[in-house]
Order: sequence, then structure tokens, then C-alpha cells
Amino acid sequence: MGESYGVRDLVMLLHSSLQRTAVSAEADILRHYHSVLTSKLGTRGVLSRARNASCGTGSLRREWSGRGWATGARAAGYTEEVMMAHYSLCVADYVRFMAGWGFWGTDPKWSSRQAEALLLRLDGGHQATAEQYRQAVEREFPVH
Repeated sequence: MGESYGVRDLVMLLHSSLQRTAVSAEADILRHYHSVLTSKLGTRGVLSRARNASCGTGSLRREWSGRGWATGARAAGYTEEVMMAHYSLCVADYVRFMAGWGFWGTDPKWSSRQAEALLLRLDGGHQATAEQYRQAVEREFPVH
């Protein structure tokens, strides 16, 4: 299967299996996930690298793998903001995948609204070229 951002699995779970009545708890679920993940990784002193992540652009892959994430102290660098950037990109990737296979799961409109919000941030509501999208992704999700 390959490696990816850890939240990709969470996107798959939430957007395909969450009960519709629990959609409003998304923010709480994500905060809890982040808290437990960083706590566990800090305890173990390890945060796995995600080389060649399958969602996002090459520069985001370099951001994730280039940080090293080798110690518990560095796990603190995986902030909620970083997690949410990864999450939004993975939701967009999930919607892209489902558009090819046919939507099913929790609430396809919920997933699509999140992907549309990301696209609006990237293109301001106007179709862009591949290069313009690449530049917009780098602008919105800079590599540090």
C-alpha cells in the first residue's frame, strides 16, 4: 500500500464509516486523535517518517519526510495545524478517489464541501492551471 500521512486513515474512517449523526463531532475527534497520537509517540520517542506520502504534492512529501520526526521531542512539532493541513489534503484526495469510484459512506456532501473549501482557498473559485495549483499549494502549505 505504501506510506502516507497518518491522518489519511482517519479520513477514510471518518468519511466512509462515521454515523451521520456524529459528523458534528469531527473537530473533537481530530483533537483527540492528535492528543493521543503525540502523547503515544512522545512516550515511545518515535514518530515514523512518511516518505512518499500519497496525498498532497511533492513539496509536502518533502516537508513531512524532511522533518525527521525521530524523537519524542520532535513529535511536539507535529502540531494540530500541521495535522489539519494534512487532513484537508487527504480529504481532497479521498474525494478525488471517490469521484472515480462512486461516492458512498458517511455523507458525500460533507466530504465534498471540505474538498471544495480547500479548492476555494487554492484557486479563489476560478479554475487554474496545474502550475497555478502547484504554486497555490506551496503558498497555502509552505515547507518549513
